[in-house]
Amino acid sequence: MQRRHLALIAGLLVAIAGAGTTLWWMYRGKVVPPPPVAQAPAETVPAPAAAPVDSGPKHPLEPMAGASEPQPLPGLADAEAVVHEALASLAGRTAVMTFLQADGFVRRVVVTVDNPARPMAASRLWPVQPTPGRFQPLAAGDGELIAADNARRYAPFVAFVASVEPSRAAAVYRRLYPLFQQAYAELGYRRGTSTTASSR
Repeated sequence: MQRRHLALIAGLLVAIAGAGTTLWWMYRGKVVPPPPVAQAPAETVPAPAAAPVDSGPKHPLEPMAGASEPQPLPGLADAEAVVHEALASLAGRTAVMTFLQADGFVRRVVVTVDNPARPMAASRLWPVQPTPGRFQPLAAGDGELIAADNARRYAPFVAFVASVEPSRAAAVYRRLYPLFQQAYAELGYRRGTSTTASSR
């Protein structure tokens, strides 16, 4: 039961801005190709196909029942203090600064969620701090195993994740949702949303 609880919180934290990597993959870049144009006579030039109409974001967040109207957020470029405060509310400022890359956090989450579709993901853009130490293999016959010490490197981060209430993490994501939307738009995904980002 404890493992399932830790896994749930870890998922909410890493995707606090992306929430659910599966929806994004289903919808990003899924443009239906236009039907093939019938061969026109040599003297006739076929008219260009009309550009697809932007139907707006898919799967936007619905307002919570009974929730009061939140304070408007500043633009993404001016929202660092708001994001830092929201993250600190999850587990305290010291823990957040120890385990998360709080500066540019929203953009970092968006880029990280987008990176699985790319050949490589730059660690300097991660929303979490790199785990101290180096990966240690263990020689075993003709092959290698993962040394037990590798798991211990992640113990402090696992404890940090376990300290976060899932409902509070979800509330922070909902609060910062417009900022994630802006960050996705900066990457060129005008029709997608940060709730569908993890779905591709």
